This record gives sequence, C-alpha cells and structure tokens, in this order.
Amino acid sequence: MEINIENKIKLDSTGIIGVMDNKGYLINYFKNIGFDKNNIVLDKKKVIQKELIGFKRRISIIENYVTDDMDITVYEYMKYKIFDNILDVRDYRKKINDSLKIVGLSENYLDKKILKLSKIEIQWVSFAIGLCSNPDIIVLNRVFHSLDIKNTKKLIGILSQLTEKYHKVIIICTNDAEVVYKYTKKAIIIKDSEVLLAGCSDTIFQDNFELLLKNNISIPKTIEFSYLVNTKKNIHLGYFKDIRDLIKDIYKKV
Repeated sequence: MEINIENKIKLDSTGIIGVMDNKGYLINYFKNIGFDKNNIVLDKKKVIQKELIGFKRRISIIENYVTDDMDITVYEYMKYKIFDNILDVRDYRKKINDSLKIVGLSENYLDKKILKLSKIEIQWVSFAIGLCSNPDIIVLNRVFHSLDIKNTKKLIGILSQLTEKYHKVIIICTNDAEVVYKYTKKAIIIKDSEVLLAGCSDTIFQDNFELLLKNNISIPKTIEFSYLVNTKKNIHLGYFKDIRDLIKDIYKKV
C-alpha cells in the first residue's frame, strides 16, 4: 500500500515509518480527514470526497487514552469502544479476544477491572483496541515514552510482523529521535507543517546533522557523539545504534 498526502508526504507498507513532527501536523491531519479539504492518493488513485469516510475507517490512531480509574472490565471497555467508534466488526467478541492475543494478553484479562491494571497493561489494552477494526494504517502517537526496553522491543516486534506479514502501514509519531533511529526503517521529519527531510532512518541523522541542529531537532546521542568526535578531533568513529558497539569502536580507534 502506498499513500501520498497533499503531494508532500509519502507513506507505504515496506517498513515501519518514524515521523518527527514538532506541531503534530500529520496526526491532526489523520484525525480530521473528511472534515477538511483533503488531497489523498491511495495506490496512485485519488481518494474522492465521498470515499474519505471509508478511507478514515481504515486508519487506527493509537494513543494512551485509557484512564486507570475505570470500574469496568477490559471486555466491557473494549466492547464500548467498538460501538462508540462504529467500527465495522462482525463478531466483536472474537475480535476482542484476537486483538488481546496479538498483544500478548490472555483471555483472563477480559474480566479484569481497568482500575486494577498496571500502567503497562493499560497501554497494551489501548493497543489491542486499536487493532479491533483490522486497520490498514496504524498510527501510534507518542506511546513509547513510558515503555521500558522490554516492552518497547515487544511492541516493535508486533509492529514489524504487521508490516512484513500483513503489509500494514505502520507510522510512529514521536519527537524522540532515539526511537526513530533505532526502531524504524524510514524517517520523515516535519517542521511547522512542512517536510524538512525524508529518507532512510539509518542515515538521515548523520547525513543532515547541521541542518537538524539548526532547526532545533533532536539527534540520537550516539550519532551526536560520533559526529562531534569526527569533526572536532579528526578521529573517524562509526555511527552505531547500540552504544555498546560505539564503545567498542572507541577502544579500537582512540
């Protein structure tokens, strides 16, 4: 699947996409599809006005919106969200079970009260709700800031499977450069609602260091360190996602 938004943002299902967006342009665009004038091209075919509502239903925006003080069960809350969002789900009971299973929660969670869940469990319930409609486009909005390394890797594993096996378009909206660099294949950097840079996550930060610095956009710490050593000390360190690999390189060259 390939999506072109307003002739400036290209999204596809060939890998997880990281979006750094200082004013939330893209996430707000997805939320307001059908309300504003939209220029969307899906697989090289323009989505006409009457198709926009149907297109929006193919999108799931996942945020940490489940509050932890609800005196209802996980099943009751998920059922409510399905009907409240008018999701096209034929067998909602099966879909609830399947969605929980995908995120690693057993059927035992169906009868658990929301207020008895941990913060991490609530986040997994949020993610399961986002999968209930079997969306083609999954947008995660700032969900990584409260995840530990173990749960971050678990979520990335699930997202990778969704894009590799089921060709979902996966978009991670975050201002955390570390998440984009370590866990995504492609990066789009938006400043003031305009695309500043787009390219491979492996190289976009190191190739555009000065431009990013000038625009006050965060840079992964390992890249910043290697870049400064390379330019100020004239010692050629490599660029690494894992700090342990950077330390090994330092021992070899310094």
